[in-house]
Amino acid sequence: MKLIRDGYNEVITSRRLTKALPEDHSDWAITKLHEELQELAVTDWSDPEEYADVIEVLYKLMSLRGTTPEEGEQIRLKKLKEFGAFNDGLLLIYKDET
Repeated sequence: MKLIRDGYNEVITSRRLTKALPEDHSDWAITKLHEELQELAVTDWSDPEEYADVIEVLYKLMSLRGTTPEEGEQIRLKKLKEFGAFNDGLLLIYKDET
């Protein structure tokens, strides 16, 4: 079994579908995130549709923890303003690596 988008219930026969228990939603979403990241990697990290799937799963995980996409975006922008992005490729050398 795997987590699929809600809209597929209209195109897949109901005998092939079941619903996750609410207490299992997080586990299924985390598994789905791993799946979507693997699918994105197969495209050499170049398929915008796969990025959209990753973002959608992240939104689901955020909502399970009580954060809306809008709140997440506000936090992202705050961190961007405070600490910047990941554009420069800056790496932290751990103490045991020096």
